[in-house]
Amino acid sequence: MASFNDHVQSSKSVRHIVHTLLMAACCAALPAQAAVKEYIRDYNYRGSEFDTAETCRVNAIDGVKRELLEEIGPYVGSVVKLNQDSLGNSYMSHDVVNITAGIVAMKVLDERWKQPDYFIKAGMKADPDDVLTKLKALRADLEMEKALRESYEELQNSRNEVARLKALLAQLVRERDSQVATKVPAPAVAAVPAAPAVELVAAPVAEPVQVAVVTPTKPVQQPPVAETPAPLPPVAAPAVAAVPSVDVLAAQYVTAVRDVEVGAAFQRAMSARLNGDFAALSREMSALAEKGYPQAQYRMGWLCERGIGVPQDYAKAREWYVRAMASGNVDAIARKGVLYELGLGVEKSYDKAAEYYQRAIREDSAAGYAHMGYLYETGKGVARDRERAAEHYRLGMEKGSYLAMTRLGFLYQSGRGVSRDEYKAVELYRQAVEHGQPLAMTRLGQMYNLGEGGVPVDHAKAMALIRESVRYKLPAAFAYMGFMYENGWEVDQDYGAARKLYEQAADLDAPFAELRLGIMYRDGLGVSRDRQKAMYWLERAASKGADKAAMILERMKGGR
Repeated sequence: MASFNDHVQSSKSVRHIVHTLLMAACCAALPAQAAVKEYIRDYNYRGSEFDTAETCRVNAIDGVKRELLEEIGPYVGSVVKLNQDSLGNSYMSHDVVNITAGIVAMKVLDERWKQPDYFIKAGMKADPDDVLTKLKALRADLEMEKALRESYEELQNSRNEVARLKALLAQLVRERDSQVATKVPAPAVAAVPAAPAVELVAAPVAEPVQVAVVTPTKPVQQPPVAETPAPLPPVAAPAVAAVPSVDVLAAQYVTAVRDVEVGAAFQRAMSARLNGDFAALSREMSALAEKGYPQAQYRMGWLCERGIGVPQDYAKAREWYVRAMASGNVDAIARKGVLYELGLGVEKSYDKAAEYYQRAIREDSAAGYAHMGYLYETGKGVARDRERAAEHYRLGMEKGSYLAMTRLGFLYQSGRGVSRDEYKAVELYRQAVEHGQPLAMTRLGQMYNLGEGGVPVDHAKAMALIRESVRYKLPAAFAYMGFMYENGWEVDQDYGAARKLYEQAADLDAPFAELRLGIMYRDGLGVSRDRQKAMYWLERAASKGADKAAMILERMKGGR
């Protein structure tokens, strides 16, 4: 009869064999997971009477790319998830996967144009090593990541605008045809001239070619650059807009298609830069900008402002923004305001910033609403008005600004200008976080720290969110990381480290950090008690709208 020890040894042997088999199975599965995936798609774009050969090709290329991305996206996501720990990321929003998939190179294998149809065949090859190389390079270059994220959102907005204008034009054509059928005189429709029809000819397919979108060859003449805008009338309630004429809508449609082209070119250039071609970004953008494409001109200003692909030069950034403004890009107006709000290459002026933001709002810019709302919230350059701030944020959010969404969430969290609603705040923060909004990460992280808005207390999740936001060097990120150290959440409690982080954030005018410094000096947390320093920091925080700081100050002055 077998002894008890014999049974134990036998059991251990079985477990060892099972464990070995499982490890072998996992190892065998890894090559399959890491296999190169190739996707090929045919796409036929049916042009309208308002399309040219140029717009048909851009729409065809974008259409086939979107179909390819729908397939390649989940695969890229699985590669990222499999390697997330080795990438050193404790938190990564879904949009990072989206933009990483978006810069996987696409090649046109075949294309044919016979008015009104544009046929295209294209492919994408997802090499996991290439995906990880690009992702690591992207995560190592914060400005690059921010630029690509913003471009990704702009591309989505441009696609939506193309679809909206195309549907509106189709509706007007139906109405025109209906009027003709009933013999009712109708206004003439001014269509964009289309290229003459050509025979169906196959493009060479021996060697795949990199996407190269057709662009106009004749540069658009730009008006002289003017630094100071003309005086602006007071902001009035928007009037009910009249339906634009068909020719105006057709021109807007062509501009929207070109915006899609700029977004695609930016992604191609970004992919080349991540592969070591640092000149590709400015080369792609400047070529389109010099042809008068408004979005490319705005993007060139953005690159010069941040020094991405070109030397950092605020003067050149302003020049490009002015050119983009003259070409009709409304976000360039708001960006010019940011230069004045932050004092980037110009003397800081909240008045001038407000002037540009109001001008951008008149042109229906989401960024204009988001930035002007912040001036109202903080009382910079205008009388503080949190209700107006909330309204501006709401309008900016409706137009696609995740920054406005995040700032509106904070008003709900604190009950400023709106009824307090922490659940609504969490809902808004989560939406913004999914799109990589770093300020939303800090806010949602703090909600997890405090267990507010219906979320459980989860310091690990809070740390993951806040650590990610610190990469963006946001004042709020430093402040909330200081709060983690002050309380010893997911780190050893360290008042010294907390104070340094608060001071770093306070240097950037973060009211929460100023509030915490005031409390540290009042209570002697890691520092000697100092009533004078405490009141100094609390007054700074209160001046920026920190209601808790104002309440503590009132008590201290009352001898409590």
